[in-house]
Amino acid sequence: MFKVTTSLACAFLLALVSNAAAAQEATAQPAAPEATQSHVELRYSPWPDVLPRPTHPGIPFGVSVGTQLYAQYSLFFPAGADWTHAFALPRAWVFSSFRVDDVIGRVLIEGTRATGDGALGVAQDSLLIRVREAWVGYRLLELLEARVGMIPTLNAPTLTRLVGMRALTRIGLRELDLLAPADLGASLTFDFPEGFGRVGAAYLNGEGYAGRELNRGKNLELMAELHPLAFIREAQPLTLVLGYTNGSLGAGATRSDRAIGGLAWSEPTLSVGVSGAYLLGIQ
Repeated sequence: MFKVTTSLACAFLLALVSNAAAAQEATAQPAAPEATQSHVELRYSPWPDVLPRPTHPGIPFGVSVGTQLYAQYSLFFPAGADWTHAFALPRAWVFSSFRVDDVIGRVLIEGTRATGDGALGVAQDSLLIRVREAWVGYRLLELLEARVGMIPTLNAPTLTRLVGMRALTRIGLRELDLLAPADLGASLTFDFPEGFGRVGAAYLNGEGYAGRELNRGKNLELMAELHPLAFIREAQPLTLVLGYTNGSLGAGATRSDRAIGGLAWSEPTLSVGVSGAYLLGIQ
């Protein structure tokens, strides 16, 4: 079968930051020390990142609202059959993040399709709205971050960002359902200074955000995103990702360990790389 696909991606973030320094810079006017100011900005944001720490002592908070929409039009030329075409909406996100001093959080709602007749209690193959993320966390010294709730996992989002081609298709490990992008649990990450990367660990249900927990086992996920040449400005996009998941899947607690690796040159204008996984217990 031959397939031609055209994609259109749209993403933006509206941020309200209580930050006297930002407001002063935007207006080019001096601000009194006791004044309460806020800075509102509308900017392109392909990912719902954590807000920067507010610096105004009077109102130490920040709020953002954003969206991501990916629209697709595909032409199909099946072997031995007539051609066909279809519109699709592979991603429809609405999200809101907040930050109060060092306390952070996010809620992310997505549009998706039910699979199979009567899935999720809805007849036929309907478009549904469901929660993908709902978590709170804490950042310490802008280096150490803890999250709890329906959190993004560590390896799947990291590899997706690394490739930077989500508007066209999911990464191969997601297409094979070997990685879940979110799950119920807790995570802890540490950002290396000077942009050398980050490491993290998460303790999760293991069934992903789209399924309920089916056994008493839990998944331990480890991740390292490294920029080994961060001290050279021109080589900062070189990225190495290493990950490992130890856990189980399904009512039978089937072993589902994965060793994950990726190497890429990743920047906004050019991304190229390779990723793969070694599976234990999954056929």
